Amino acid sequence: MVSHVGMSSIGISVARLLAHDNMSTQELVHFQCIEKLRLLMVVSGYYDPQKNFKREILVSAESAELMNNLLHFFNSNASNLPLKVLQQP
Repeated sequence: MVSHVGMSSIGISVARLLAHDNMSTQELVHFQCIEKLRLLMVVSGYYDPQKNFKREILVSAESAELMNNLLHFFNSNASNLPLKVLQQP
């Protein structure tokens, strides 16, 4: 079985990416659909205004089941992955 996972990296925060006039969550989901990706991950690495290095991951899954499986993986490895959920409006 082919996994159909897409991954990209950016040098700005996820919030800043989504704040661009030409970018929206619907456009990310549309890209995921036309590329036939089951999972799309955008990894962000940037410095905040206080010069602290930050990493964020934006994840879009084709189904709730796949997202739940990914969340289960992250939760079961939580001691090795210090992750925080960022809420987007």
